[in-house]
Amino acid sequence: MTIETGALEQGYALVESAYSVVPADALSATDGIRILQLALTSKKNREPSPEKRGTPDQAQSLPRRQTSAFNLSEIMWEPSGTLGTISNVGKFIKAGFGGNHVLSLVTTVAAGTPTTTSCDLTDATGVAVGDLVVFTFASDSHREVTRIKTVVGTAITFDALSAAPAVADAVVIGITYKLASNITESLAIYKYYNAGGFKQAVYGAVVDQLEASFDGTKEVMLAIQGPAGDYGDSSGGATVQAKPGSHTTVGAPASGLVGGFWVDNAAFLVTAVKLTMNNQLVLRNKELGTSKASGIGGRNNLRQVNVEVTFYLEDTTLLGLANTVVSGVLRCLVGDTNGSMVAMVAPNVEFEIPDVPGDIGLKEITVPGVCYAESGNDQVFLAEL
Repeated sequence: MTIETGALEQGYALVESAYSVVPADALSATDGIRILQLALTSKKNREPSPEKRGTPDQAQSLPRRQTSAFNLSEIMWEPSGTLGTISNVGKFIKAGFGGNHVLSLVTTVAAGTPTTTSCDLTDATGVAVGDLVVFTFASDSHREVTRIKTVVGTAITFDALSAAPAVADAVVIGITYKLASNITESLAIYKYYNAGGFKQAVYGAVVDQLEASFDGTKEVMLAIQGPAGDYGDSSGGATVQAKPGSHTTVGAPASGLVGGFWVDNAAFLVTAVKLTMNNQLVLRNKELGTSKASGIGGRNNLRQVNVEVTFYLEDTTLLGLANTVVSGVLRCLVGDTNGSMVAMVAPNVEFEIPDVPGDIGLKEITVPGVCYAESGNDQVFLAEL
């Protein structure tokens, strides 16, 4: 017998054509995901019977509803390298946000009078409200990301940049992940251990919680988890497909060593930024005649989106916003090559006064904030650009 080793694990995931299909939709090499930590779990939840039998023994168990889940606790966000081509982890972001808008647009600022909040595009084909857009300033080659607020023909408005772009400055729009009222997509997720041939799968998995970590010292990381409808492994349960003959993924990790962060229209130096989203989802898992989840039930509460911004105590902009209870726009961009950038924009963040640590050394503080909606389903946007 061969002892399994974690060094040989491989992960795959696909969007299901219908909820918790078993046997599932055909799995292919291109469904591969490059995992760091992935756990697929399930419990029968059987309970000892409380029946009185004349002796104090527990003598049998009673069936209860099965629960399953997944926890993709560590995975690098690896944009594909091709503008408009979704990353290997993008299917999880889309499933958690509710939708995405896919473009592959490389254009320029058109002639006119650009401002910090508006300009005309040479080509605005397919551009939509909520798309994240990257401007490259020819004057100093720096790039900034912002959110498009209105589109009328080739004229767009957006959250304020640090300066007005110039005519002919480059503009890029790729894939923007946008929040939706209802979550409708579910995933089939597989894990293959390869040494001794052990394999696992969950079906009907939904993204309930998503965390994105932007750090100045390492790659952009994602953590994603949620409940699932069914589970199987090599020893029993739902059928687990054979591992595809190869494991194909595209792209490379986005490094926090390249990028920028802005509060409203001003650059702000940070050491780390963390976004957390809780969808408050529950599955349908109570109906008579069923033993496991049969679909997506919906939300049990309001969606929660929060941020934490960590920085050296030298610029007090965020502290000022916290003290005066004034919300701000957060904009974060990592990368500087088309197709290999990732971004976040939170248009309406209210901050709390942080604790200032008393230890010796450089002062780093973390300001927590709540992302609020302005007009609905716009608490936060993520993008691959």
